[in-house]
Order: sequence, then C-alpha cells, then structure tokens
Amino acid sequence: EKLVKWDLWKIAHAQKLVCPITGLKLVRNNISVDHIVPKSKGGKNIPSNVRLIHSWANRMRLNYSDDDFFEMCKIIVDYQNRRDTQISGSHDFFPPLHISKYASPEYEI
Repeated sequence: EKLVKWDLWKIAHAQKLVCPITGLKLVRNNISVDHIVPKSKGGKNIPSNVRLIHSWANRMRLNYSDDDFFEMCKIIVDYQNRRDTQISGSHDFFPPLHISKYASPEYEI
C-alpha cells in the first residue's frame, strides 16, 4: 500500500484540518505530513501511519514518538514555570537543567 494524494485528502477531511498535536487549524502555509511511527524508526509511508500536523510541531517532533515528544514538552513547561516563580525581578539566575530522561524514566531539575 502506498500513500497517494487522495489519501492525504481523506486524512485532512477526517481530521477536520485540525492538528492532533497542537489543536491549531491547518491551512496551506502550515500543514505538514507526519509519520506517526517515524520512517527513521521503521515507519511506513502508508495512510495508517500518516497524519497532518502543524509544520512547526513536525519540525520540533523530529523522529521522537508522541510519548517522548510530549514528555519533553512537559519538562520544558515545568521548568519554565518553576524558573518564572524562582526569579524575583532578576534574570541573572537560571537554575541548571539536568535531564536524565533517556537514561531513566525520571527527570531531574
């Protein structure tokens, strides 16, 4: 089975042109084809492995799984929220970020 333009149209229609990663509306200048299982990790270029997502989300996701990508986003947001509450008017102090995510399911900040 091979991906054809008609498949992309059906995917776009099924998604109602909404990015399943960001919830943003997809339009001509921001739409990107995403492989759910990245091709670099053995994913196929077939309709069941393809979705349409916002182009910047696709650039950031790279070849990560959704779970890894969402975990990294959570780490970033958690860190930024903690940093914002620790900084009292001074931007000279930025706590170090130590991510051991890929060595362990836990991370440390």
